[in-house]
Amino acid sequence: MTTPINSMLALLSALLTASLLLLPASVHAAGKYQVVSVLEMEASSADQAEANYWYEQIIAAVDGLADLSTRRDPIPGLTQLPHRDYEQGAVKIDRNLQAAHRSLRQGRWVEAVRLAEQALTMAARFDSPPLPGDLLRDLYLLQSRALLVGGKHRSAREAMQRAIKLDPYWEPTRQDRIPCFPQLFRELHDEMLERPSGTLAVIARQKGTQIMVHGVTQGWSSGNQLSLSLPVGTYKVTARGSGFADRTDKVTIRKGQRTALHIRLNKGASGAFHPQLMEALASPRDQRSSPVWTELDQVRSRLGSDALLTARFDTRGQRRSLSLGLFMPGRQGWSFYRRIPLQGDMAQDSLQINKASEELLLAIDRLRAHSLATR
Repeated sequence: MTTPINSMLALLSALLTASLLLLPASVHAAGKYQVVSVLEMEASSADQAEANYWYEQIIAAVDGLADLSTRRDPIPGLTQLPHRDYEQGAVKIDRNLQAAHRSLRQGRWVEAVRLAEQALTMAARFDSPPLPGDLLRDLYLLQSRALLVGGKHRSAREAMQRAIKLDPYWEPTRQDRIPCFPQLFRELHDEMLERPSGTLAVIARQKGTQIMVHGVTQGWSSGNQLSLSLPVGTYKVTARGSGFADRTDKVTIRKGQRTALHIRLNKGASGAFHPQLMEALASPRDQRSSPVWTELDQVRSRLGSDALLTARFDTRGQRRSLSLGLFMPGRQGWSFYRRIPLQGDMAQDSLQINKASEELLLAIDRLRAHSLATR
């Protein structure tokens, strides 16, 4: 059944396509046939339909250029992208953590416990991909602090045990606001040292590989190896390196034994790449020294394309925006970047998308002309 909104979208799509045909055509000059890899648009589930609709209009404009085509490509090495729902969820959890810290500093321990439990409930929904281990660790530690203030020593002990299990190498600062907190830590830490333990020896083929245990960074392989003493048990060990896909192994540590884990990372985008890419789209000026640009060029090279086009869609109350980035080799930053404000008015938003599409095509024209002139 055709609904009024679908009819309106179809009409606007036709009008946009017709108007895009009138955009400048100087880029049609003779030159090398080029491929633009189109990466997935990032948007929350609620915004996905609207975000994809506008993104498709921009892609269609680029696809209309002579001697150039767009191609939908996955990011090499990332089998599962952290969806925007995941990103927004992690932000909410971190906000709850900060709010809980403020409540605890103001002496409102019941409120701090409530906020921590609320954040942990949200965190339980994110199993694939899991939340960063240090965020979960800090939630349990905050929960333990608040429970200690409230005199709930048994529950505080259980919360700290969960934190230490995630990060056996964590230690409190010397001057803690809650005097009994370091004391509880020392008791549990001594108990951990008395329990049977073994050694994890990570042997990485790539030097400087980042090693994470349960999502918490425990060091970098020096001389291709990193050794860690761990209590007996099963651990998730993740290895990460710039330009390489993450690798996660389950490792069982046995009493008095040395468990060797040999790691060879495959080329691909690291787990840190996608969050860095989203930051580069949100605030590119703050990411000028970020490794994301090197990884973007590696992604482009592996895809065999001349440029990458990507975008993110953000909603803040009634305000919406689509951040669009075109990456071409040769610089630390976007070759073209626009944050397109959207008002929720179809006619006005169509004009904004059309304008941004025209600016993008003109930018591609200039970039290709410059590329030909410098050969």
